[in-house]
Amino acid sequence: MTSTSIRDMPADQRPRERFNRVGPRRLKDAEVLAMIIGSGVRGRSSLELAQSLLKAFGGPVGLSAASAEQLQKAEGVGEALAGRIAAAAELSRRCRLRTPQHDGG
Repeated sequence: MTSTSIRDMPADQRPRERFNRVGPRRLKDAEVLAMIIGSGVRGRSSLELAQSLLKAFGGPVGLSAASAEQLQKAEGVGEALAGRIAAAAELSRRCRLRTPQHDGG
């Protein structure tokens, strides 16, 4: 994928629009991560950054196991984004550990 803005993509291919149209379960891993990332960084769209991170960490499992400090070492990832990704991974981990009856927040 070349360095383009998400806005340069056809509307029906943008992660947020696809999320709204087909739902989260039909999105690719990079599209879900792009939704968490929000906006891209200079020269890279959120989708390109998401693809790069998934590749660097070996996919969603490796990414979810990474600490915020490890995430910050990736190009284009600062403290805020690393925290957002790590928090999303932690929420996912907590969901896997709890049953609906024991969801106490």
